[in-house]
Amino acid sequence: YVGGGMGRTHRLETTFPRLAEPLGYVPKEDILYAVKAIVVTQRENGRRDDRKYSRMKYLISEWGIEKFRSVVEQYYGRKFEPSRELPEWEFKSYLGWHEQGDGGLFCGLHVDSGRIGGKMKATLRETIEKYNLDVRLTPNQ
Repeated sequence: YVGGGMGRTHRLETTFPRLAEPLGYVPKEDILYAVKAIVVTQRENGRRDDRKYSRMKYLISEWGIEKFRSVVEQYYGRKFEPSRELPEWEFKSYLGWHEQGDGGLFCGLHVDSGRIGGKMKATLRETIEKYNLDVRLTPNQ
């Protein structure tokens, strides 16, 4: 999927949010080559004169997905396979207590703006050291 983005410039109707479109399927061992081809296509053909329009979504909107795919395939060196159905998206919240599959439990903590400080930091450190806990930080802290 390529060309999506929710950003826009306030009060400028020529900027707009856009959903990504399916470009095609590549085997996982080729994904880096496909991504490089997509990036090169944007670098060589996207607008660089005006930051508001420098996003891939504007190039795809101007060209259409077929032309964009054709140019990407030239850089990639082969045709994309047809897109495949994506699995249904599921959000998993790890906040609170959960079973971890081995009889133990884990607790997911909310960290406001990704920052721990003051009393919370000291208490968390003491607890981790006292019980010799393994800690894992994730983007969904």
